[in-house]
Amino acid sequence: FTEAEGARRISANVPRVSVVFTDGRAQDDASEWAAKAKQSGITIYAVGIGKSIEEELRAIASEPVEKHIFYAQEFKAMEEITEKLQKRICEDLKDYQETTNRLHSMNLLSEEPEASTLAITDVLSCSNFAVHHKYLFKEKQLWTKAPANPSDDKKDLCKCE
Repeated sequence: FTEAEGARRISANVPRVSVVFTDGRAQDDASEWAAKAKQSGITIYAVGIGKSIEEELRAIASEPVEKHIFYAQEFKAMEEITEKLQKRICEDLKDYQETTNRLHSMNLLSEEPEASTLAITDVLSCSNFAVHHKYLFKEKQLWTKAPANPSDDKKDLCKCE
């Protein structure tokens, strides 16, 4: 999450959220990088499919881990996971406190429609995850992103609209 790679300035008080997907053990020390990200105020949701990765997901996910970890042994559970993940992130975004620049859950309930929703099913259907991570949020039925600079809009490699 750097301005050079498209992140907004910290002074903009925009929550920094990362969703980590994995289907196996990391080849490097993912927990070390996750700890650095969490220390810099990034909220991490860990999504895993497969066997023997729950411990690694727990090391990656933000606290409380139970709210930030999504796990299943088979890919056929992915639709259910994406629905739960979408709901959790939207709930947490509602509870975002600008003064801390972090996401917090205060268990607030509202019947109002979401202003921003996570279109995670479109992320999963896109073959180019590295590019598509900038297209996570949908507002008023329009896809938006925060490019590093305006000319980046012309370099889109994947739009799962």
